[in-house]
Amino acid sequence: MHQKMIKVVSIYLLISVIIVESLCAATFWGKFDILTYNFPWAKLAASRWLQLYQPHYAGGYLVNYPPLLPTLFWPFGKIINFFNLSLSKGSGYQLASAFLTIKFQAMIFHWLIAAFVYWKSHSKIMGLGLASLILINPALWFNAAFWGQLDTALIFFIVLSFYYLSQRHFYLASFWFGLGCLAKLQFFYLVPLFGLTLLVLAKWRQTIYAVCLVIGVNILGWLPFMIAMRQITLPIKVITSSLNQYPELFANAFNGWAGVLKPQMWYRRLKMTNHIFGRVTFSQFNTVVLILIVGGLCLLFLQYWRQKRQNLPIALIGAIYSGFIFFFTTGQHERYQMGMLGFVILWVLLQNEWPLSRSLATYGWFTFIIFINEIFVYLSIYFNTKALTTFNQLLRVGGVINTLMFIIWVGLIIWQRKQQGSQSDEG
Repeated sequence: MHQKMIKVVSIYLLISVIIVESLCAATFWGKFDILTYNFPWAKLAASRWLQLYQPHYAGGYLVNYPPLLPTLFWPFGKIINFFNLSLSKGSGYQLASAFLTIKFQAMIFHWLIAAFVYWKSHSKIMGLGLASLILINPALWFNAAFWGQLDTALIFFIVLSFYYLSQRHFYLASFWFGLGCLAKLQFFYLVPLFGLTLLVLAKWRQTIYAVCLVIGVNILGWLPFMIAMRQITLPIKVITSSLNQYPELFANAFNGWAGVLKPQMWYRRLKMTNHIFGRVTFSQFNTVVLILIVGGLCLLFLQYWRQKRQNLPIALIGAIYSGFIFFFTTGQHERYQMGMLGFVILWVLLQNEWPLSRSLATYGWFTFIIFINEIFVYLSIYFNTKALTTFNQLLRVGGVINTLMFIIWVGLIIWQRKQQGSQSDEG
């Protein structure tokens, strides 16, 4: 296919997706989450940006995000305030404008992921194919255009930061990773992965500079709000309060906990302080699991460091690492598997040939299961299916199937890499 034709098709595809996705966002008037979080945050950012974390101005809609995404709501908040838009009243045109405005940031990140993948692909044909898979991804569509969540931003910063890290552009990777920490709290789970990769791939001086860059980006991002509130510990306060905001042990996630616990447990909204057995609380058990996951990651990277391997599969390790956190630690939401999808997208991008094998199949499976989980939970809010026993049964079945598929996938990856290792040793 001619290069010029590929560019024309790419532009046509992007414009088509922008139009259709925008129409979906404008005509689907679901208020869940965006009414109590995104919408008031946008209005507050546009009127009192430095007071985002002031309870006096935020009222009952306290900002529980790091400052980047609430700050990026500023232009959308200006539009909302100028036209006095509302999610609950006004004409059909006004309501459509309000819903489109508040969801637009999430959709922009969706389109930027596809654009970056197209830009960095090994060939234009491959880039067009991969960008198309991202643009028509139903899990990303629903998350951004229907729900109005901002998990597309999480995927965007994962792809950029770890892509540049894999290419040994350490300072550029650190810059994007620092922005990721300013965007989503889930990025703090990725600090061990990012830090260990630096230790393996970079020189000591480069590692120190890269770490200082991540810290510097975060200090600059938080500094205006720390000064405005005269509180140097503001980042710690926001992060800890966010971790304690959701009292449930797990929230509708197709993970290991949904499969292990009895379906009736969902109603009890178990807290991290509840006892799992004896005097051991869920919080304590969760800490042990996290330590084991990070410990296993350290041992893996130690092996690569000792063998001085150059082909460090960052995307694959990241997908497995984030998967272990999602499936085996508590406090996971149905959308938190999005981080794993981000690493799978990166894994597909870094393939040298058109990925019609396991990487593409993995992308398809996680897209499907995340989309079903999102639909399952979101529609239950409106149809009150939580009152039905079927809801709990499906939650448990989904957790069992998804967890088993993840374990099988990890087992296949380990077996394949051992086979490749033994063949290279024989050669």
